[in-house]
Amino acid sequence: MQNTVADLYKSGEEVPLPFALREYSGNIRLRVSPQKHRALRVKASEHTVSLIPLPERIAVRTLRSRRIYGTLVARGER
Repeated sequence: MQNTVADLYKSGEEVPLPFALREYSGNIRLRVSPQKHRALRVKASEHTVSLIPLPERIAVRTLRSRRIYGTLVARGER
């Protein structure tokens, strides 16, 4: 990592801010085909649930399965 930063400085390139120091909006765009979007919306409606929290649930489930989520929560990054 230090070598990469040094190389960026030497070449005059901008060193990106570390992820932990960046500000985030809390919005993530999810792209799916119109057909899948329609099917998801119909299923959600049948079960009287919203699609809005779905991406967060999927991300949390994925991170938990990879044992990453607990580390983020412990560090206050969730």
